[in-house]
Amino acid sequence: MPEQSRHSVCAKCKRSMRKTEVASLKANSEGIPDREECFLSQGYSCLGSVTIDRCLSPCPLNGVPCTGCAGATMQVLTEPNRDIRTEIAERMSRLTRIPREEIVAGIERSAKSHYSYTMATSMIGRKPTFHIEKWIAEEESDHEAGNLS
Repeated sequence: MPEQSRHSVCAKCKRSMRKTEVASLKANSEGIPDREECFLSQGYSCLGSVTIDRCLSPCPLNGVPCTGCAGATMQVLTEPNRDIRTEIAERMSRLTRIPREEIVAGIERSAKSHYSYTMATSMIGRKPTFHIEKWIAEEESDHEAGNLS
């Protein structure tokens, strides 16, 4: 059996969280993150705090923000009014100067890449805060509008 943990990926990460003056989101391919500082503190979207540590945290331990491939933590799955957007936006907005709404919008723009193996579960799909079909439709509409101009 593969080794796994009941903790989040974030629990194993050695980076330090601290309040910063970062004011905008960064693409995960933008720049080189500081290896000592939490990705969220630097403005990078990292799902480590809301992802179960089935993978044993190789990405953040090697300088790559967590994309949530191991799936949601039980907190995200079982709490009816919490999801990846609310959890990450709350944490990142406290650590940076990035407005919560901007963080939520950034997560929604990249909705197709989160939790590739668990996003379809009915435990997430039935949450009142979960609107992946809406996010995808809006993103595709924006993309098509951009291609037509």
